[in-house]
Amino acid sequence: MTDLFKSYQISSVSPGSGNTAGGYVVTLSGFAFSGATEVHFGSTVLSGSALTVENANTIKVKAPPSSVAVPVAITVMT
Repeated sequence: MTDLFKSYQISSVSPGSGNTAGGYVVTLSGFAFSGATEVHFGSTVLSGSALTVENANTIKVKAPPSSVAVPVAITVMT
């Protein structure tokens, strides 16, 4: 049987906040990250060289710049 939906679970984000310039590395910890190809910071989609899936539990991604300093939802996708 093939899974139709894959559930990526983020348990922590480090650092938990940053500046609007972006460009710094954010570490996402969790599970089931194998096969992830995108990380969404709000509506900004990061893929390719902007992210590294280190293993099933860790993704490192460059934070994107933002015009305003507000919290954003972070999601992992394929």
